[in-house]
Amino acid sequence: VAPAWSADGQFIAYASNQGSSVLKIWRMRADGGERTQITNGNEEDCDPSWHPDGQRIAFSRKVALGNRNIFVTTLANVWTELTSTPGEERFPEFSPDGTQLAFSSERAFDIQAPHGHVVSALFRKDTNPIRIETPINLTANLGVNIRKGGAAPAWSPSGNRIVIFNSEGVLITSEQRLVRLSTNG
Repeated sequence: VAPAWSADGQFIAYASNQGSSVLKIWRMRADGGERTQITNGNEEDCDPSWHPDGQRIAFSRKVALGNRNIFVTTLANVWTELTSTPGEERFPEFSPDGTQLAFSSERAFDIQAPHGHVVSALFRKDTNPIRIETPINLTANLGVNIRKGGAAPAWSPSGNRIVIFNSEGVLITSEQRLVRLSTNG
């Protein structure tokens, strides 16, 4: 479930319930050999995303009913919880240069848009503990409901744009704003 390639193409991170009753994050060599369980515990983990340095994986963890937070772990099993807001925060995705983390969020940026957002935040691996800066709401004023078909963000190779897709269409960022594109033709 939800595989992600490492930047060097040597490993794949994925969510699986092999040997567990809930999904956990695993890493395997790209040739199908050597499989290692990365996360443990009783909570469900999914949506892995490799940091470009190949030493960290961001993922979402179900911490309570209807509540998922974004975590990052090193391959040495050092964990940091990056978000801790009520609601679902899922689909973390590192920018190509590793300086930003985009994810979908149900955090309440404003009462006018209660359906959730795609956000981008500066990722600070140079701090102890690792943290993210205050997220920027990228889907404000679009009336986007991320619950309709999900909203997993994907960065462009240059890192200056993000694309998301849901049942309402394709949205592409342009300088920290999202624009709506039609998927009909």
